[in-house]
Amino acid sequence: MTVGVAGLPMYDWPEVNGAINALWSAIADRIQLAGVETPASVWRPTGHQTLTDLWTHPDLLLAQACGLPVV
Repeated sequence: MTVGVAGLPMYDWPEVNGAINALWSAIADRIQLAGVETPASVWRPTGHQTLTDLWTHPDLLLAQACGLPVV
């Protein structure tokens, strides 16, 4: 079963990865309380992936966006 993809890419710099992971854990806990399975960790781009790859992923569960990339 697919548990979806979740990303919190805005301001997810290496020096704050731990804080982003903790934020995702808290969000995932609440989503799971509603009976929805969640991925174990957030999506982070690898290789040539871009934010568009996250935002258009067919199994997208949750994503974050800033105004400028949306424009």
